[in-house]
Amino acid sequence: MGLLTGTDTCFHSPLCAIDKTKLFLSIPPRAPLMSPATIELIGALAATITTLCWIPQAIKVLRTRETGAISLTMYCMLAVGIALWLIYGFLIGSWPLIGANTVTLVPVLAILVMKLRFG
Repeated sequence: MGLLTGTDTCFHSPLCAIDKTKLFLSIPPRAPLMSPATIELIGALAATITTLCWIPQAIKVLRTRETGAISLTMYCMLAVGIALWLIYGFLIGSWPLIGANTVTLVPVLAILVMKLRFG
């Protein structure tokens, strides 16, 4: 059976010699040794930390007005990426995506504005 097409076609790939049924791993949706509450707590902590991690940098930039070591390209790309995640969250109606990306976009845009203003 082909990898992407569902046919027996082999596209002269090195994978042709591999048992294709073993290429796709079955990953259980939950780790068997953890309770669902523990798994949700880990996810909530990860989301909180990665959402709020931009605040210290924003505060530092606001206080010092020093943006020389900050990459303008990186922050532009990051802001666009976060904005796209936010739009995606609205399109699928995912409040966790909407909330996390709204909170993340604020300090990232603050840093970007300061970078544009102070160089």
